Amino acid sequence: MKNRMNLNPTQKKLSMVVLMLAALVLSGCGAAKSTDSADLSSRVTDTSNTARAWSYCNEGLSQGQSFKLSLYSYTENSQVRNDLMYAMPSALPSDFTTSNDYFQFYRWQASAGSATYLDTSPLSFSILNPSTGATILSTRTALRWSDVSGLAAQMGVSTPKDFFRRVWIIIDLKDPSAQFDALMTVLYRNDNSQRDHSNMLLPIFDANPAGYATEPGGGARPKVLRDIHPFNGTSWTTEAYKSGATSLCAAFSS
Repeated sequence: MKNRMNLNPTQKKLSMVVLMLAALVLSGCGAAKSTDSADLSSRVTDTSNTARAWSYCNEGLSQGQSFKLSLYSYTENSQVRNDLMYAMPSALPSDFTTSNDYFQFYRWQASAGSATYLDTSPLSFSILNPSTGATILSTRTALRWSDVSGLAAQMGVSTPKDFFRRVWIIIDLKDPSAQFDALMTVLYRNDNSQRDHSNMLLPIFDANPAGYATEPGGGARPKVLRDIHPFNGTSWTTEAYKSGATSLCAAFSS
Protein backbone atom coordinates (compact mmCIF):
# COMPACT_ATOMS: atom_id res chain seq x y z
CA MET A 1 0.00 0.00 0.00
CA LYS A 2 1.33 3.42 -0.95
CA ASN A 3 1.84 6.00 1.75
CA ARG A 4 -0.48 8.97 1.53
CA MET A 5 0.48 12.49 2.52
CA ASN A 6 -1.85 13.79 5.23
CA LEU A 7 -2.30 17.53 4.89
CA ASN A 8 -3.48 19.67 7.77
CA PRO A 9 -6.33 22.19 7.11
CA THR A 10 -3.90 25.06 6.47
CA GLN A 11 -1.88 23.01 3.97
CA LYS A 12 -5.07 21.91 2.19
CA LYS A 13 -6.26 25.51 1.98
CA LEU A 14 -2.96 26.73 0.52
CA SER A 15 -3.00 23.86 -1.98
CA MET A 16 -6.42 25.03 -3.17
CA VAL A 17 -5.17 28.61 -3.57
CA VAL A 18 -2.23 27.45 -5.67
CA LEU A 19 -4.52 25.29 -7.82
CA MET A 20 -6.90 28.20 -8.41
CA LEU A 21 -4.09 30.37 -9.71
CA ALA A 22 -2.80 27.50 -11.83
CA ALA A 23 -6.26 27.12 -13.36
CA LEU A 24 -6.30 30.82 -14.21
CA VAL A 25 -2.94 30.54 -15.95
CA LEU A 26 -4.01 27.47 -17.93
CA SER A 27 -7.28 29.11 -19.00
CA GLY A 28 -5.33 32.06 -20.32
CA CYS A 29 -2.79 30.07 -22.31
CA GLY A 30 -3.06 30.32 -26.08
CA ALA A 31 -1.42 28.21 -28.73
CA ALA A 32 1.82 30.13 -28.30
CA LYS A 33 3.36 32.14 -25.50
CA SER A 34 5.26 35.39 -25.81
CA THR A 35 8.98 35.06 -25.23
CA ASP A 36 9.79 38.78 -25.10
CA SER A 37 7.75 39.69 -22.06
CA ALA A 38 10.03 41.05 -19.35
CA ASP A 39 9.55 40.57 -15.62
CA LEU A 40 8.00 44.01 -15.11
CA SER A 41 5.20 44.94 -12.75
CA SER A 42 2.00 46.11 -14.43
CA ARG A 43 1.35 48.64 -11.66
CA VAL A 44 2.06 52.22 -12.67
CA THR A 45 4.07 54.49 -10.38
CA ASP A 46 4.39 57.48 -12.73
CA THR A 47 1.08 58.96 -13.89
CA SER A 48 2.48 62.28 -15.16
CA ASN A 49 1.41 61.51 -18.74
CA THR A 50 -2.10 62.98 -18.66
CA ALA A 51 -2.75 61.84 -22.25
CA ARG A 52 -3.13 58.32 -20.89
CA ALA A 53 -6.10 56.96 -18.94
CA TRP A 54 -4.87 55.74 -15.56
CA SER A 55 -7.09 53.66 -13.32
CA TYR A 56 -6.66 54.30 -9.61
CA CYS A 57 -9.42 51.81 -8.81
CA ASN A 58 -10.66 48.40 -9.83
CA GLU A 59 -13.83 46.42 -9.35
CA GLY A 60 -14.49 42.77 -10.05
CA LEU A 61 -17.10 40.07 -9.65
CA SER A 62 -15.97 36.72 -8.27
CA GLN A 63 -15.82 33.65 -10.50
CA GLY A 64 -18.95 32.18 -8.91
CA GLN A 65 -20.60 35.63 -8.86
CA SER A 66 -21.22 35.41 -5.10
CA PHE A 67 -19.29 38.58 -4.22
CA LYS A 68 -17.89 41.76 -5.72
CA LEU A 69 -14.81 43.61 -4.51
CA SER A 70 -13.72 47.18 -5.17
CA LEU A 71 -10.13 48.45 -4.82
CA TYR A 72 -8.89 52.02 -4.46
CA SER A 73 -5.28 53.25 -4.41
CA TYR A 74 -4.20 54.34 -0.94
CA THR A 75 -3.24 58.01 -0.86
CA GLU A 76 -1.37 59.80 1.90
CA ASN A 77 -0.44 63.49 1.72
CA SER A 78 -1.54 63.49 -1.95
CA GLN A 79 0.91 60.67 -2.72
CA VAL A 80 -0.04 57.10 -3.63
CA ARG A 81 1.39 54.46 -1.30
CA ASN A 82 2.09 51.24 -3.17
CA ASP A 83 2.28 49.13 -0.02
CA LEU A 84 -1.34 49.75 1.00
CA MET A 85 -4.68 49.39 -0.78
CA TYR A 86 -8.25 50.30 0.13
CA ALA A 87 -10.79 47.53 -0.43
CA MET A 88 -14.56 47.34 -0.14
CA PRO A 89 -16.84 44.33 -0.63
CA SER A 90 -19.66 45.92 -2.63
CA ALA A 91 -21.69 42.70 -2.88
CA LEU A 92 -21.70 39.61 -0.66
CA PRO A 93 -23.51 36.24 -0.44
CA SER A 94 -26.96 36.53 1.12
CA ASP A 95 -25.97 34.09 3.88
CA PHE A 96 -22.72 35.84 4.83
CA THR A 97 -24.15 36.90 8.20
CA THR A 98 -25.02 33.33 9.23
CA SER A 99 -22.65 31.01 7.35
CA ASN A 100 -19.45 31.90 9.24
CA ASP A 101 -17.70 32.03 5.86
CA TYR A 102 -14.60 34.22 5.75
CA PHE A 103 -12.42 36.17 3.31
CA GLN A 104 -8.66 36.15 2.84
CA PHE A 105 -6.47 38.12 0.43
CA TYR A 106 -3.37 36.97 -1.48
CA ARG A 107 -0.98 38.79 -3.82
CA TRP A 108 0.52 37.38 -7.01
CA GLN A 109 2.60 38.42 -9.99
CA ALA A 110 3.20 37.23 -13.54
CA SER A 111 6.34 37.35 -15.64
CA ALA A 112 7.63 36.15 -18.98
CA GLY A 113 5.45 33.53 -20.66
CA SER A 114 2.72 34.07 -18.04
CA ALA A 115 4.77 32.31 -15.38
CA THR A 116 3.21 33.24 -12.04
CA TYR A 117 4.32 33.54 -8.45
CA LEU A 118 1.74 33.39 -5.67
CA ASP A 119 2.59 34.49 -2.15
CA THR A 120 0.69 31.87 -0.16
CA SER A 121 0.78 33.90 3.06
CA PRO A 122 -2.57 35.69 3.41
CA LEU A 123 -2.24 39.46 3.53
CA SER A 124 -3.01 41.31 6.73
CA PHE A 125 -5.55 44.13 6.84
CA SER A 126 -7.39 46.46 9.20
CA ILE A 127 -10.67 48.37 8.93
CA LEU A 128 -10.95 52.15 8.97
CA ASN A 129 -13.94 54.41 9.58
CA PRO A 130 -13.34 57.08 6.90
CA SER A 131 -15.71 59.49 8.66
CA THR A 132 -13.46 59.66 11.73
CA GLY A 133 -10.15 58.36 10.39
CA ALA A 134 -10.06 55.86 13.24
CA THR A 135 -9.07 52.21 12.93
CA ILE A 136 -12.06 50.26 14.22
CA LEU A 137 -10.81 46.71 13.60
CA SER A 138 -7.21 45.75 14.35
CA THR A 139 -4.89 43.94 11.98
CA ARG A 140 -5.81 40.36 11.02
CA THR A 141 -5.67 38.00 8.01
CA ALA A 142 -9.28 36.72 7.85
CA LEU A 143 -12.65 38.45 7.96
CA ARG A 144 -15.93 36.97 9.18
CA TRP A 145 -19.19 38.80 9.78
CA SER A 146 -18.89 37.93 13.47
CA ASP A 147 -15.70 40.05 13.55
CA VAL A 148 -17.61 43.19 12.65
CA SER A 149 -21.27 42.59 13.55
CA GLY A 150 -20.81 44.43 16.85
CA LEU A 151 -19.25 47.40 15.05
CA ALA A 152 -22.13 47.37 12.57
CA ALA A 153 -24.63 47.51 15.44
CA GLN A 154 -22.78 50.49 16.91
CA MET A 155 -23.17 52.25 13.55
CA GLY A 156 -26.88 51.44 13.50
CA VAL A 157 -26.69 49.06 10.53
CA SER A 158 -27.43 45.34 10.37
CA THR A 159 -26.40 44.18 6.88
CA PRO A 160 -22.92 43.62 5.44
CA LYS A 161 -23.74 45.88 2.48
CA ASP A 162 -24.64 48.82 4.73
CA PHE A 163 -21.65 48.22 6.99
CA PHE A 164 -18.97 47.90 4.31
CA ARG A 165 -20.17 50.96 2.41
CA ARG A 166 -19.44 52.95 5.59
CA VAL A 167 -15.95 51.58 6.23
CA TRP A 168 -12.78 50.90 4.28
CA ILE A 169 -10.61 47.81 4.50
CA ILE A 170 -6.90 48.69 4.32
CA ILE A 171 -4.85 45.79 2.92
CA ASP A 172 -1.13 45.71 3.64
CA LEU A 173 0.35 44.55 0.33
CA LYS A 174 3.90 44.56 1.75
CA ASP A 175 4.95 45.89 -1.65
CA PRO A 176 6.38 49.45 -1.54
CA SER A 177 8.04 48.97 -4.93
CA ALA A 178 4.78 47.82 -6.59
CA GLN A 179 6.21 44.51 -7.78
CA PHE A 180 3.02 42.46 -7.43
CA ASP A 181 0.41 42.66 -10.20
CA ALA A 182 -2.81 41.21 -8.85
CA LEU A 183 -4.92 40.39 -5.82
CA MET A 184 -6.64 37.06 -5.28
CA THR A 185 -9.59 37.21 -2.87
CA VAL A 186 -10.84 33.87 -1.58
CA LEU A 187 -14.12 33.23 0.18
CA TYR A 188 -13.79 30.17 2.41
CA ARG A 189 -16.48 28.14 4.10
CA ASN A 190 -16.25 27.55 7.83
CA ASP A 191 -14.63 24.14 7.18
CA ASN A 192 -11.82 25.92 5.23
CA SER A 193 -13.02 24.66 1.84
CA GLN A 194 -13.06 27.24 -0.93
CA ARG A 195 -16.47 28.65 -1.84
CA ASP A 196 -15.54 31.33 -4.38
CA HIS A 197 -12.66 33.54 -5.47
CA SER A 198 -11.71 36.49 -7.64
CA ASN A 199 -8.55 37.78 -9.33
CA MET A 200 -8.12 41.51 -9.92
CA LEU A 201 -5.37 43.80 -11.18
CA LEU A 202 -3.93 46.02 -8.48
CA PRO A 203 -4.19 49.73 -9.29
CA ILE A 204 -2.70 51.90 -10.63
CA PHE A 205 -2.79 50.49 -14.18
CA ASP A 206 -3.47 51.68 -17.74
CA ALA A 207 -7.26 51.69 -18.20
CA ASN A 208 -6.82 51.17 -21.95
CA PRO A 209 -6.29 47.40 -22.44
CA ALA A 210 -4.29 48.07 -25.60
CA GLY A 211 -1.90 50.29 -23.68
CA TYR A 212 -1.81 47.84 -20.80
CA ALA A 213 -0.95 44.97 -23.16
CA THR A 214 2.50 46.42 -23.87
CA GLU A 215 5.18 46.70 -21.21
CA PRO A 216 7.44 49.79 -21.01
CA GLY A 217 10.25 47.95 -22.80
CA GLY A 218 7.96 47.06 -25.71
CA GLY A 219 7.37 43.41 -24.85
CA ALA A 220 3.95 41.83 -24.46
CA ARG A 221 2.30 41.90 -21.07
CA PRO A 222 1.61 38.33 -19.82
CA LYS A 223 -1.74 37.10 -21.13
CA VAL A 224 -2.82 35.93 -17.69
CA LEU A 225 -2.82 39.61 -16.64
CA ARG A 226 -4.37 40.97 -19.84
CA ASP A 227 -7.25 38.53 -19.42
CA ILE A 228 -8.27 40.02 -16.06
CA HIS A 229 -8.10 43.66 -17.19
CA PRO A 230 -11.53 45.17 -16.35
CA PHE A 231 -11.95 46.55 -19.89
CA ASN A 232 -10.44 43.61 -21.74
CA GLY A 233 -11.93 43.27 -25.23
CA THR A 234 -12.99 46.92 -25.59
CA SER A 235 -11.79 49.55 -28.06
CA TRP A 236 -12.78 53.01 -26.85
CA THR A 237 -11.45 56.54 -26.98
CA THR A 238 -9.05 57.80 -24.33
CA GLU A 239 -11.81 59.93 -22.82
CA ALA A 240 -14.08 56.90 -22.61
CA TYR A 241 -11.36 54.97 -20.78
CA LYS A 242 -10.88 57.88 -18.39
CA SER A 243 -14.61 57.81 -17.71
CA GLY A 244 -14.51 54.05 -17.29
CA ALA A 245 -11.62 54.36 -14.84
CA THR A 246 -13.67 56.84 -12.81
CA SER A 247 -16.62 54.44 -12.75
CA LEU A 248 -14.42 51.79 -11.12
CA CYS A 249 -14.16 54.10 -8.10
CA ALA A 250 -17.93 54.51 -7.73
CA ALA A 251 -18.25 52.22 -4.70
CA PHE A 252 -16.03 54.56 -2.70
CA SER A 253 -18.03 57.68 -3.49
CA SER A 254 -21.56 56.36 -2.93
